[in-house]
Amino acid sequence: MVTNFMKWSKAMQFYRVPIIGAMILLQGCIIAPLVLFTMTSGTLGDIQMYTVTLSTFLIVTLNLADMPTKITIPIFSVTTVISLGMVLFNIIT
Repeated sequence: MVTNFMKWSKAMQFYRVPIIGAMILLQGCIIAPLVLFTMTSGTLGDIQMYTVTLSTFLIVTLNLADMPTKITIPIFSVTTVISLGMVLFNIIT
């Protein structure tokens, strides 16, 4: 499953520019505000703030550095899972 995902990520190099736009849109306008909104009820405020800041800057830096999609798509997927995990954790607690 992971190898198929990595092959697909590498094949998306032709569509790199729309993928960059979608990543920045999702991370900056949907995921990060959602995490910040749910952080008000959470107990790990500082750790979550560092994590959401690091994941947002990581996506922006990778895309500005013109990295290939075989690197940016998996990292975006990991940061998205981490951010949505924080949202779920804040909703549960």
